[in-house]
Amino acid sequence: MQKIVSYGKIVFFVIAWVFVGIFLYKNWFSLTALLSVRNWFYFVLSFLFLLPAYYALYLARKNLINAFHMKIPEHRQWSIFAHSMITRYIPGGIWNHVDSALQMREHGAPVKQTGKLVFLELYWRTVFGYIFFGIIIFTSDAARSLFGVFGYVLFLISLVIIGVVTVGVGYIKPRFRLNSWRVLGEQSIFELFYYVFTGLSFVFLVAAFQNFNFSLLSIYYVIAASAIGWIAGFLFLPAPSGLGIREVVMAYFLSGIGPIFAVGFSLVLLSRIVMLVRDVAIYTGSLLLTKLHK
Repeated sequence: MQKIVSYGKIVFFVIAWVFVGIFLYKNWFSLTALLSVRNWFYFVLSFLFLLPAYYALYLARKNLINAFHMKIPEHRQWSIFAHSMITRYIPGGIWNHVDSALQMREHGAPVKQTGKLVFLELYWRTVFGYIFFGIIIFTSDAARSLFGVFGYVLFLISLVIIGVVTVGVGYIKPRFRLNSWRVLGEQSIFELFYYVFTGLSFVFLVAAFQNFNFSLLSIYYVIAASAIGWIAGFLFLPAPSGLGIREVVMAYFLSGIGPIFAVGFSLVLLSRIVMLVRDVAIYTGSLLLTKLHK
């Protein structure tokens, strides 16, 4: 089993970097030629906000590891997480979580626990993202022409359905249940911080290239577009890290507050490159950290 885990890690590592290379090759020059930064201060802020977003995701993972009483050293938790943030560029949407499960098992975590952790991590990130920001689906310009004032009612109904399904699945399949309100509350906070910081990063990225109205409503709208874009990209499994789907969804919502679809798509694609730079830099740092603890 140990050899299978080791080989699996190597396969994930090689495949991930192949797709990272393909993504950069296809998009780098067209993006740099198309866009020119107008405000470098906002651009730097855009990158800096991605750092606490990354850390919030790590804390969400760590929260579940502690809840399952897994004895994994802190530096190994960090390196496992950093590695999984690279392997998420593999087409399939969930391979980075499979990669994390393999590495946690390598450190003695039971198979059932790692499977449950991965499921709950994905499920609650999706659900909390929808709870906090899903209302944009029913209240955007296009939605208002379709649902009118009933958009808010439909959103509330959808929350009730999610609640019923969550309780029902947890009752029928206890292994899918998170048996701690405290852990669930902490998880919601970490996920909220992830979505907010990621969304604020995109707010400043937009502002770095064109005028942006820094009203609370506009900021919430962009953060919500980012969150729903992430959820859509994750649910569309064939796309590596939601590539293409996230861009289309976010560009669609952005067109409702100013940027035309093509510009919005290009900005979201650029944010993907900025995120990739962050992921590679932190992963490199995690390698150094792991070597220091050997």
